[in-house]
Amino acid sequence: MLKILQAFFVLFLASCSGNSNPVLTIEGGKVQGVETSTDGVIVYKGIPYAAPPVGDLRWREPQPVFPWEGVKIAGTFGPAAVQNDQTPGSFYHKEFFAAGDPNRSEDCLFLNIWTPAAGNPNKKLPVAMWIHGGAYTQGFGHEIEFDGERWAERGVILVTINYRLGIYGFLAHPLLSAESPNRVSGNYGIFDQLAAIRWIKRNISQFGGDPYNLTIFGQSAGAGSVQALVASPLSAGLIQKAIIQSGGGLRGLGLGSTLENAEASGQTFFDAAGLTTLEQMRAASIEDIRKIQREAMAERRGVRTSPVIDGYLSTASFSDIVIADQLPKIPYMIGYTADDMGNMGESIRDFSLKLEELVRSGAYCYLFARPMPGDNAGAFHSAELWYIFGTLDRAWRPFNEADHRLSAKMIDYWTNFAKQGNPNGNNLPEWKPYTAAHSELMIFNIEDVFKNDEVVFRPIDNQTWIGTGNLMFNESLYLLEGNDRAILIDAGTRIANLDKIVTSITSKPVTLVATHVHPDHTGSAVNCFPVIYIAPGDTVNIPMMMADYRGEVRFLKDGEIIDLGGRQIEVVFTPAHTPGSVTFVDTKAGYGFSGDSFGSGNLLLGMDFSTLIATCEKMEATMKKYNVSQLYPGHFMGRNTETPQRIRDMITLSRDVMLGKVKGEPNPNGMMGLNLVVSDYGVRINYNGQKMK
Repeated sequence: MLKILQAFFVLFLASCSGNSNPVLTIEGGKVQGVETSTDGVIVYKGIPYAAPPVGDLRWREPQPVFPWEGVKIAGTFGPAAVQNDQTPGSFYHKEFFAAGDPNRSEDCLFLNIWTPAAGNPNKKLPVAMWIHGGAYTQGFGHEIEFDGERWAERGVILVTINYRLGIYGFLAHPLLSAESPNRVSGNYGIFDQLAAIRWIKRNISQFGGDPYNLTIFGQSAGAGSVQALVASPLSAGLIQKAIIQSGGGLRGLGLGSTLENAEASGQTFFDAAGLTTLEQMRAASIEDIRKIQREAMAERRGVRTSPVIDGYLSTASFSDIVIADQLPKIPYMIGYTADDMGNMGESIRDFSLKLEELVRSGAYCYLFARPMPGDNAGAFHSAELWYIFGTLDRAWRPFNEADHRLSAKMIDYWTNFAKQGNPNGNNLPEWKPYTAAHSELMIFNIEDVFKNDEVVFRPIDNQTWIGTGNLMFNESLYLLEGNDRAILIDAGTRIANLDKIVTSITSKPVTLVATHVHPDHTGSAVNCFPVIYIAPGDTVNIPMMMADYRGEVRFLKDGEIIDLGGRQIEVVFTPAHTPGSVTFVDTKAGYGFSGDSFGSGNLLLGMDFSTLIATCEKMEATMKKYNVSQLYPGHFMGRNTETPQRIRDMITLSRDVMLGKVKGEPNPNGMMGLNLVVSDYGVRINYNGQKMK
């Protein structure tokens, strides 16, 4: 009772003095945060939410916080979980970890809080808890791309957490299961996350938060963790909303192993090292365990370090929980990036459609399609993280004002969702749940690729076309606008009022470019424009398609320059898909646009491979000439953009086919070829036909 009175007294003094950075009393003792660069936002770094899981607490469920004396000044992030060093020079090292590896320890159960309402329990702000990714073996809650200031200034308290990783967070072993009161082992990292949620429920009001308005969200392994948590019977009633980023959906990434298989893996791992008792296992130092892991890797035997279906915390896979209609009836947001791992798009759509089938609202589904500037990585797995935390200024990449606008837009959507379970508001474009009747993803890309207003690239995505006509392929078209006029690069559509859509975007005269003139590609759209450019390689289809066309037809020439006034576009014949395929290269801005040629042209449709190689080499030379970093293909919204490296890969692959090193496989159209891309959304296969991440 005395401690409760003391806590109320501290809060009373803080409110009377108007102190924006009060001392708070929470589990374990008193804590005070530090100011941030955003007025009114206080950050609390390194708050322990459970006892250090060391010694006898190694491989046990998290225990209550150890109390401390005095006031803890929460100005330093706590240690990250034990994990390997990042590999210098690797992609993700350059992207997120160039500053070096963090302090790491088994004593890692810390969280961080950004709040604009410290010491104001009546504020009841929504709370969002972020779970980092890293394949359950890497990462921490204070990575350079994570920050809560932009969320807090929008009235949402952000919490990021550390949790046990790798063998410390996910070891299953028969001896550990036997000593557990619940007869389980292997999910310690998920138990840590659950402990953080429960800590938030008990303590967040001191920071101005509403314990009954909690959103959990995560990316990659963090998204798999979100799935494990919402599907767990132990979290019933604790979570009000969930966001799943790049973790798949139905039959996605987080299928899980059985406890029995995981126990066998753990026992084999330690038995081989001669550690056959729990006392020996817990007495082993971090370096001892690293040595055992190195030896196991050398002998090509490992230990499972990811969540398991243990029958207690996890009773079935996420997909099975969804199908059985046992998933909590809360709002869901789910999405992926254009160059993500695996077949994300299909599993995410299936997840939302399954929710609808179960007489629920569909999920808010998105595709992050912004290719990252500065290299050819595209919209890679994790690319959206800079945007949703508003930390673009911390990146090495040459982001522009359009990127900052996109970031602000995404944070608005995410924080709106955290507030109300619906991302809409703040005069944002309407985002509807993905359903059978509305099968559209929210596409996140920058508004303009170029900062110069005289050089504008605008993708006319299918969101623009809602209600305007029949969309045959879910295409994207490209409107290339100069000072005097524009051209519309058309992959194919039968929308009769396409001209009205285009004139709503630009007032300049527009010429249609029919990139290859199949009857199913351009159809009635030709009658919308007085002039059409056509590649002569497709003349065989012109009479059929344009029998009633009364406008002017101009035939393109390979290498000609189309002058749009202040913008020069070179025409490059690229018959990698059909004889009439064309790519249009902006000679100054370093971007190329095509309707189909290198988009679905990755499907080698029984072509003469020497012709394909010659085409690719020609395109490669053009890209070098104009320093082109990206080719934007039409037709399939969200398909990977083409890069110089992928053009070189096509050359290598085609040569291997010609040399007999690789056998062609039937593509979806039944013709002979070898697919570099076999999915509309970028599932890659290697030379042996196996999926690659």
